Amino acid sequence: MTTFPRSLRGFADDDRITTDRLPGDHRHTQSVRKTAAEIGFYAIPGHQDGDDVFEKALSGVEGDASRVFARIAAGEWPLTHEDRATLAYFIALQVSRGPEQRRNMEFLSAQVTRMEVGYGGKSNVKAWAKREKGLDLTDTKADAMWEQATQAGGPPIRLTALAHIRQMGA
Repeated sequence: MTTFPRSLRGFADDDRITTDRLPGDHRHTQSVRKTAAEIGFYAIPGHQDGDDVFEKALSGVEGDASRVFARIAAGEWPLTHEDRATLAYFIALQVSRGPEQRRNMEFLSAQVTRMEVGYGGKSNVKAWAKREKGLDLTDTKADAMWEQATQAGGPPIRLTALAHIRQMGA
């Protein structure tokens, strides 16, 4: 899943939450557990601690933040330095973790690649591919890479879950 269900429970009524699908006016109520979830979004196939290792780590961060939110709701204020750091980390992860952010990172990666390859010139595509990607390209593949990399949107780049996690700094 790609959400912190426990953090949504603070907005729920009897473990159910009403959501609006954007854009539009479709509204529905469902369990907190199923809200904003995408199974396997952060799966790392073959990881020694299981494909869901990062989801488990996110769950730990969520649990820590949930305890701080509970103390705030109980009237505890101001927060300790440690609690502020916990919430800051939680919020930073929320900002950097969703599908929209992954699409943003893919777009930026495509634009950087487009600039690197484009400014190097067609004659340097093979050298760039070897240096940056460890690839030995044939002339035909170098021409294809040039065409993809220099198109208006840049090359089609799709980040893996692990690449997204690394870009989050997690």
